[in-house]
Amino acid sequence: MSPKVTEEYKEKRRLEILEVAEKVFTEKGYEKTTMKDIVEESGFSRGGVYQYFSSTEEMFRAIVKELDKRTDKQINDILSSTTPIWIAVTNIVNSYRNQPDISFAAVQFEYTVTGWRESDRYNYTRDRSQFFRDRFAEVIEEGVRRGEFKPLQPIQAIVDFTLNAQDGFLLWHQLLGEENKKELEGQIDALIFYLEGVLQVDHH
Repeated sequence: MSPKVTEEYKEKRRLEILEVAEKVFTEKGYEKTTMKDIVEESGFSRGGVYQYFSSTEEMFRAIVKELDKRTDKQINDILSSTTPIWIAVTNIVNSYRNQPDISFAAVQFEYTVTGWRESDRYNYTRDRSQFFRDRFAEVIEEGVRRGEFKPLQPIQAIVDFTLNAQDGFLLWHQLLGEENKKELEGQIDALIFYLEGVLQVDHH
């Protein structure tokens, strides 16, 4: 087997394990999930899993890294597209309307909240938050550059408020479920209304 094929095989197996781990984390929660749970669910041998990951935390961070890669690509696509930035912004906000009842987002909340006193986990969460703040700020700045936006507040304040609101949407949905979808819809509409006003969107 050539080295190239070997590396492709390894990456395929690594992603398969992460897919299983994400499922188990979502079902059981971060704190209650063990390596044994993931090994059993995967159907691979214990050694076959430990060859790639030594702990549930390593798996969790690898899953998050894959999700962040998708977000990074989404932002790059927005910045390189000729589609109005306002449409891209509303699409991002509207994506929160169709969250599953239980999702990996809840696991991320759990990881952050239960470990915020641990310096390593705190720094990890802080750095990841900064990544999202910087990337979303780039989107707003591009809207300003194209003449679509004339912000009434500092861009960073708008970004922070928006991201905090989106975290709230996810937490609201995880805690209160599908029966409160109407209330969630209203909050999303309110955020879009706020953004349209504070950015002074030029629709022409």
